[in-house]
Amino acid sequence: MALANRHRTWAQRSFELVEQGGYLDRLSEVYNEPAIEARPLRPEQREQIVKAHREEDVYSLFISLLRLKRFPFNDPFIGVLRENAGQLKTNPRTIERLKAKLRSMQLDEMLKKIEAPPEFNRQMGPLFNQWLQATFHFVESKEHLRSAQNDIVFYKRGGKKLKELANSLDLATDKQPDFIAKVRGRYIV
Repeated sequence: MALANRHRTWAQRSFELVEQGGYLDRLSEVYNEPAIEARPLRPEQREQIVKAHREEDVYSLFISLLRLKRFPFNDPFIGVLRENAGQLKTNPRTIERLKAKLRSMQLDEMLKKIEAPPEFNRQMGPLFNQWLQATFHFVESKEHLRSAQNDIVFYKRGGKKLKELANSLDLATDKQPDFIAKVRGRYIV
């Protein structure tokens, strides 16, 4: 029951912040829109894409696009195919569906989407991390975090190191944490 009350308290505080006015202005201090520039392809990448599109070699076009960090349209299966090329052979219906979508795209439209700057909403995670690092104290070792006396201190590690630390603090999580902080002697994951 205490946990439910704690969650309700945080939800109440969130609603109160919104009701006070200026909520979006305050969020803009954390998530200020960066100057986002286009991401041009290297000449050899562009040439490969143009050639495959003109020759209507959709399979080569598809493979060329998978090698890029960005794809001309959003699809939840693109990431899986990038990580595991074996999936290309064992999922023919999915591959045909994606290739059909590529076939329907004009070359100019495809290149424009590939080279477009990242959307602002895709920058939120990095902007939050930049704000955290500019605002709070970070330490680089578990020992410094454990012995920290500051009101708020963050562990300056990412990825697997965060998960390892969470597990070593008996704060086990199946997912990789976004951050671990120590706030007035309590750990926050």
